[in-house]
Amino acid sequence: MPKKGKPVRPVIVPGIGEKRFRRIDETLPRVPLPVRPMYVAHDLRKGSLRSLAAYIKMHQGIADREVALELLRLLAGSAAQSRFRLVVVDHPDAPPDKGGRPSTKSKVPTQRELKRVAEYSSKLEFYGKIGIAREEASKNLKRSESTMKRAIRKVEEAEAERIDLDNALARRAAALKKLRQER
Repeated sequence: MPKKGKPVRPVIVPGIGEKRFRRIDETLPRVPLPVRPMYVAHDLRKGSLRSLAAYIKMHQGIADREVALELLRLLAGSAAQSRFRLVVVDHPDAPPDKGGRPSTKSKVPTQRELKRVAEYSSKLEFYGKIGIAREEASKNLKRSESTMKRAIRKVEEAEAERIDLDNALARRAAALKKLRQER
């Protein structure tokens, strides 16, 4: 509490752990008060995260079991208990298999991939062996064999998808034709 006889005013903050009084003519630098776990737990029950941020900054993590349990209740409870929810956010700089941004893989082959597959097809006709044709095509285009494999696989998948779509359209057209004949 402040000394008697000095004019003071309360500092307005939402958390109970940060309620302090300061002098009106204050010139001294503020010393951060330690954030106690019971204040953090109380603020979490009220829905304030400000004292939790100060607590984590001070302790470089959540060191107290009471704070951890209250945070768990806050995040894992039902929607009626809390208005906070965990949302998974992928880190944009991490690789795609480690939770990063997924690569922009289009199912439609690019012109480069079509060119690589055309070169591979011509070599396959000439040599008759898949491995030799892929190796020769990669040497001619100055690309790795794995790049050739990816291009071949992508073009084959696109072709298979196109064939499946054509078959589905043909079945649908036949079914419509049959329905029209029955009328």
